[in-house]
Amino acid sequence: MDVRSNLPYPLSQYFQNAELERLKLARAAEIAYIKEKNELALKYKEDETEIEKSRFISMVNALGADTLRAMATAESDHNLSMLNALGLQSTLITDGTTPVNLLTTAHGLIGSVFEGSSRKRTSEVSGYVDEK
Repeated sequence: MDVRSNLPYPLSQYFQNAELERLKLARAAEIAYIKEKNELALKYKEDETEIEKSRFISMVNALGADTLRAMATAESDHNLSMLNALGLQSTLITDGTTPVNLLTTAHGLIGSVFEGSSRKRTSEVSGYVDEK
């Protein structure tokens, strides 16, 4: 008696279906593994971020707002004091990448000189002396 003759499908199709089922189970296991691995990596990054955040907050609290403000403005204050020591009354400092509107900048730099002289002239005419 031949067992193959009683089967509704050819024997090779049963092998193909079994192989397909095995591959489906393998893919499902692989996807579950990758999902769990990604969840662990995400949890690790979240914990690492929380640790870094708490470290930063404790450092800021330890230094204080006044100290941080002084540290942030130290270089510009130092530059300003150096320029004042040179006797410069007005300067234009730029990083070289930012465009500067020279018309308004020139007015800002030397406009106060003209305003002061015109104010003095008008006060002399009116008889009122402005002591600025």
